[in-house]
Amino acid sequence: MRFPWLRRKRVEVQQLVLWEAPAALEVAALEGSPEAWPELDGPPLATAQRQVLARIAATLEPLVKSEGLGNAHRVEPGLRLRRTYGRCTWFGATKTALVQVRCTADNDPKRWRRVGAITGTLLHELAHLRYRSHGPRFWALYRRLVHRAVAAGLYDPSDRDPAERPRGERKLGTRFALRP
Repeated sequence: MRFPWLRRKRVEVQQLVLWEAPAALEVAALEGSPEAWPELDGPPLATAQRQVLARIAATLEPLVKSEGLGNAHRVEPGLRLRRTYGRCTWFGATKTALVQVRCTADNDPKRWRRVGAITGTLLHELAHLRYRSHGPRFWALYRRLVHRAVAAGLYDPSDRDPAERPRGERKLGTRFALRP
């Protein structure tokens, strides 16, 4: 075979690997209770959105570093995002990425999205730090991030608004997809 590594990569993408949380991932779980999130008490102002995203990103940081996604990036609220939940923008001159995540609900900028929905979007955008397109390798990495975050207790895929329809949810497998 001319490119043996190409065949190996295809096999890795097709296999579903369930990860357990490694011992090195000693992080606090993201609890969805309102008492655990005092930032969510008020309206989703820009400062409160920054605090929530900083807290989620700090909790996911050991997972991100263990996957080798420690590229230079910033996480900010997507204050101007209306139709998408997140965006990962690359700046070629500085070789950094800006990850933006919308924290407000669909068609209601005065209501918060659920913590699980924000975390899922952040995991998706962090996977773009390695793969910029939505190819098979991207979905394999994103699936691995989701499985590891669930195993570590950092992410609950059912903690989101059922009215939200994220694109690509079927590519995660039936275990993590919400049924209509």
